[in-house]
Amino acid sequence: MKTVKHILALVFGILGTVYTAMGFFMLNAGNDEALFIVGNVFFGLGLVFLLAAVLVWYFINRSQRRREELLTWGVRATGTVTDIRVNYSIKVNRRSPVVVYAACTHPVTREQVTLRSHNLWNCTLEAGQTVDVAFDQMNEKRYAFDIREEART
Repeated sequence: MKTVKHILALVFGILGTVYTAMGFFMLNAGNDEALFIVGNVFFGLGLVFLLAAVLVWYFINRSQRRREELLTWGVRATGTVTDIRVNYSIKVNRRSPVVVYAACTHPVTREQVTLRSHNLWNCTLEAGQTVDVAFDQMNEKRYAFDIREEART
């Protein structure tokens, strides 16, 4: 799924660069009023596409950085996989990812909670197996599953 987001950001970046350059050259081409209006439209669209590309890149990097920090510094707990469900709301090449549900004791609040993982494309986990979960000490609602590479195949 990360690849799709990176491609989206790349496409918006390329479109934004091309449209901004075309608009800039049309604005500086001469004194034709029609060319000036079209140049403004292209320049404005280019800036919007560039802004969209920057925002997509920002949120991709922010999400990855927060997840890595949580896995590095978070309080760990061991959970038991209770269910594995297919997420039919996402389809790429006629394939859908799976979501792992696990039950564990929250290390901060000491409550029994059922948690939902991120989307996994190749998951060999089965119900009853254990999985590590990292919790944020400051925000009890933030967590991240630490699913090992051998489980992702």
